[in-house]
Amino acid sequence: MNKKNMKLLSELKHNRNIVKIWLKILKVHLCIFSLVILTAWQKTEITHDIETQRKPWTHLDFDDNPDNFQFVIVADRTGATREGVFRKAVEKINLLRPEFVICVGDLIQGLTEDRKELVAQWNEFKSIAEKFKAPFFYLPGNHDISYSNASKKMHEQSKELWEELFGRTYYYFVYKNVLFICLNTTEKRPQNLNLGDEQISWAKKVLKDHPDVRWTCILMHHPGIWNGKEMRLLENALKDRKYTVFAGDLHEYTAHVRNGRKYFVLATTGGVSKLRGISFGEFDHCMWVTMTDDGPVIANLLIDGIMPEDIVTEKKRKEIKSTDSKK
Repeated sequence: MNKKNMKLLSELKHNRNIVKIWLKILKVHLCIFSLVILTAWQKTEITHDIETQRKPWTHLDFDDNPDNFQFVIVADRTGATREGVFRKAVEKINLLRPEFVICVGDLIQGLTEDRKELVAQWNEFKSIAEKFKAPFFYLPGNHDISYSNASKKMHEQSKELWEELFGRTYYYFVYKNVLFICLNTTEKRPQNLNLGDEQISWAKKVLKDHPDVRWTCILMHHPGIWNGKEMRLLENALKDRKYTVFAGDLHEYTAHVRNGRKYFVLATTGGVSKLRGISFGEFDHCMWVTMTDDGPVIANLLIDGIMPEDIVTEKKRKEIKSTDSKK
């Protein structure tokens, strides 16, 4: 090897050593940065002027884990829609500022072979959903994609229109290391409620590809599939992970426990209901979900129980006092 080549080789080794040194420095800085971020969260404090040993609060262990997040699930809107309820729900949910809103299907009345009517119904719903301040995630029910045992034209036309408007009829997304799987329970003809082999295979692959998420949320419209073969196949793929299932369709709220996991059937957000009240599970609500490392913490909020700040104004209070004084 001549002197020129030896010099080039020496310079190359020198440059490699420099790169290794910089990579080590970068790695150290990233570790320090991560530690600072973690420490900053763990040591969240308030400033105050209390110098005594006793203080006017219980503790300062703030529930401010940055990995926690809140989202809302809305229930069935249709099956004889009660006009205005869902629209009002959007306004109320916007007051809560969730990070996103998701549904369990039955958003339009559907169940028609009239394509123009279907388009009009979707246009109406989309105009309502677009008023959510947070992202809204669609999921089909049997009114959105007609029952598989409905007429072939009705089923295929409603499914084609869904795909034109929203793309896939089933999908997944991961948010803050939580896996959300949104299923279509009216996927194939001629059965009534079903996922179909293709969707089951897809769901299994999604689960296999995401083994390390901290929780899995399964959303679907029909709880009627829970006792079928397809659900058993899905549950077998889920058996070694933490998960929760959410469904709609029945318009009656029920909390279940299956395989040691929580399964929920939501009531309504404007769908047909006898509205006999909380004890019957018949009410208009949204589900407020706080995702933690220990799983979802559930709070059911009645739509009529979410109040704006100006529910009674100073002017209204004067009117009330004036009325009371005349009694």
